[in-house]
Amino acid sequence: MDQSQRGRPLAIDHKAASTSPTEPAFIARPEGAPVYYGFVILDDIAIEGFMLGKITDWEAEPCDTGDAFVIAPDGSRAGIVWEVCDPAYFEEIMPMEAARWGV
Repeated sequence: MDQSQRGRPLAIDHKAASTSPTEPAFIARPEGAPVYYGFVILDDIAIEGFMLGKITDWEAEPCDTGDAFVIAPDGSRAGIVWEVCDPAYFEEIMPMEAARWGV
C-alpha cells in the first residue's frame, strides 16, 4: 500500500476492557464507558486537573497531524484534531453533544 494511503498508528490502551474477544476496547466499549475509551491517557501530562489522551500514536511514528482528546477534571471529554502548521489556528469541527464537548 502506498505510504500516503496508510493510516497512522493508534495509541491503543491494551489494558482497557473490551466487550468483544476479537475487537479492541475503543471499538467494543463497555456500556457506560466514556467516548475515547480504549485509547491511551497520558497520566503524566496533567495541568490543573486536565489530562491528555492520544489516539494517534505520535511516539510510535513521527507525524505532523493526528488525533487526541482532553479529559476535564469532571471526567468530561473533548476531541482534538491537530496539525503542525504555521500560522497556528483553532477551528470547531464538531459542536458539543451529549458524549463530548466538541472536537
